[in-house]
Amino acid sequence: MPMTIGTKGRQDAGGLIMTVLERMTASDKVLPDVTALLMEDHRTVEAWMEAYPRLQDPALKANLAKQICAALKAHASAEEIILYPFARASTGDDALIDRAFDEHGRIKDLVASIELADPGGPQMDDLISQLSNEVRLHVVEEEGQLFPELRERGADLYAIGGALAARRAELMAADMGKSTPRTHGPLKPIFWRPDMHQSSTEIAESLFIAGLKDAHAMERQSEQMLELMLSRIEHYPQVRERVAQHLDETKMQLQRLEQIFEITGSDRSLFKDMAMAATGTMGAMANAMAEDEILKNSLASYAQENFEIASYEALITLGQEAGYLQALPLLGKSLMEERAMAMWLADHLREVTLIFLQLRSQGVKAGR
Repeated sequence: MPMTIGTKGRQDAGGLIMTVLERMTASDKVLPDVTALLMEDHRTVEAWMEAYPRLQDPALKANLAKQICAALKAHASAEEIILYPFARASTGDDALIDRAFDEHGRIKDLVASIELADPGGPQMDDLISQLSNEVRLHVVEEEGQLFPELRERGADLYAIGGALAARRAELMAADMGKSTPRTHGPLKPIFWRPDMHQSSTEIAESLFIAGLKDAHAMERQSEQMLELMLSRIEHYPQVRERVAQHLDETKMQLQRLEQIFEITGSDRSLFKDMAMAATGTMGAMANAMAEDEILKNSLASYAQENFEIASYEALITLGQEAGYLQALPLLGKSLMEERAMAMWLADHLREVTLIFLQLRSQGVKAGR
């Protein structure tokens, strides 16, 4: 009797991957603790790799190998994009994060080789065995050292979990039905080589303070734009609710930046705040004159969120180099909020566009 794998005995790789994807996107309603989420991933993939050598049917082995590779690529990439930059800033443990990137590099190399191997053949069997060993070693360090460090630092594990789950599901969906071997080196951040001159703490501090002033003006601009947008939305209650939520987040981000100004002993630039806010208000008012106001605001907001994401990522790096470790959790929280908003906008752009089209087709002024 052939062995069955996966929920309800489904044996096709597409069905198995979709089952995982459905579980991933369940986090839209309840934000998961990122460590619990990733540990669940670890247990799932470990179970699949233990099941692989017990299979006799080459087609089943090939399908399970495809499933393992797809899940590991999405899991590893989401960690590299969402978790590791935040963990580096939060824990300050560069050696630990560098090792994690190196381990991911070896895992990705094995995944790429598996995707090129003969389905269900001896070479694939050997590669799956090697992959299993690499994954186990990586899991031991991640669960034994990285996750406890994050918990001890008091990081917002639920905000990080929501952002990571959303990105992971997006990566998994993009990978379904195709297999693209990795042809480049491991995804790693670019750092100064050890033989280069050490960074100047004084210069890092100067850049950090200047960046804080820019960020405060940026968030003041965002606040003005969101307030104007919120006052005009009529036909899109889901958008109105999310904009209102992000307006509250933006106000909190301003408070966090002001806390950091106190930590550094510097003052923010009121003139720059006023200039940026005026620019944001004029931009939102210009969109308000357009018949497709909701679409233009959605695109402008998505661009703004990504600019803010980049700004906070740079600030975290400069703050770490300048030695302002107290500021990092505050900046990290704001970064997670901006990432979540950007992903929400991207996820709902199609829906907003279709509603706009339907309303316009009915003769309704659908711009807001």
